[in-house]
Amino acid sequence: MQGILNHAILVCQLSQALAKIGEALQQTKLSAELYQTDNMREAITRLYAHILLFFQQAVRWYTMGPAGRAFSSIFKPFDLDYKDTVEQIRLCSQTINDMANASSRAEIRDIHITIQMQNRQLQERDKKLHEMQLQLKEIQSKVDSSTSQILQVATSKLPINIVPRPQRSFANCWFCQAK
Repeated sequence: MQGILNHAILVCQLSQALAKIGEALQQTKLSAELYQTDNMREAITRLYAHILLFFQQAVRWYTMGPAGRAFSSIFKPFDLDYKDTVEQIRLCSQTINDMANASSRAEIRDIHITIQMQNRQLQERDKKLHEMQLQLKEIQSKVDSSTSQILQVATSKLPINIVPRPQRSFANCWFCQAK
């Protein structure tokens, strides 16, 4: 009876281990694509080695005859034969996740630094733009003042009721005279 229970527990634990391996491979695939470094490749290699070791152990168990599996489940239960390998797979997967998280934090820090630099550049441009606007206002004020003075001089010498004749104004224009 104990053999049957151990056999059922072993099959259940093997199934759970296979599900965990599937999850680990899915997460590893994303990390491998995002962070293609030598350290990441080495960690993934170690993970694959432990997964292959687990499959080798599982295939050995599955290829046994029914009596061999029953005997193995009593004398070599999951905890003794597979637990270490499954734990190594978990640790390798965790290492890969930790490496991906560290790389992600480094990328975020780089992005933060880049944004700070761009923010400083924008502030400098805003400052220059503000200075140019002030200069433009000053120039506009001078132009308005000069225009006002020119208009005052022009209107003060001519009586309002006298309108100059266009031909005479044209003849007196210095740049219109023939040279």
